[in-house]
Amino acid sequence: MKKLILLPLFFIFSTSAFSSDFALGVVLGIPTGLSVKYDLSKSNIIQTDVSGAYSSVDYMWVDDRNFDVSGLTWLYGAGTVVTKNIGVRGVTGIEYDLKGYPFHLLGNVSFAIANGTQLGAVVGARYDF
Repeated sequence: MKKLILLPLFFIFSTSAFSSDFALGVVLGIPTGLSVKYDLSKSNIIQTDVSGAYSSVDYMWVDDRNFDVSGLTWLYGAGTVVTKNIGVRGVTGIEYDLKGYPFHLLGNVSFAIANGTQLGAVVGARYDF
């Protein structure tokens, strides 16, 4: 089952490792692990979080209302999750771009249905290539 998550991660990484639309980093929480983001457009992204026991691939919509905070982006979406079984999850979050630096900070909250229901929350940082 992990191969189902690793295949999109491999595709994103191999096709965009040197693209400015690609970001790689770490997240702490549920899950704690590697985080990858690929910008499909200004309003859509794919993000993948991979850890030993919990991995996910999400399609996210970008909400450009920043509520007067420059560099702040709101995101929401849905995707798949792999724990012991394959399931679905909804996720919402924020990203904050650090002006003048190729990093952004992030925070996500998710609700997954795989082995019962599970709430997840992460904070992290990604390096923008």
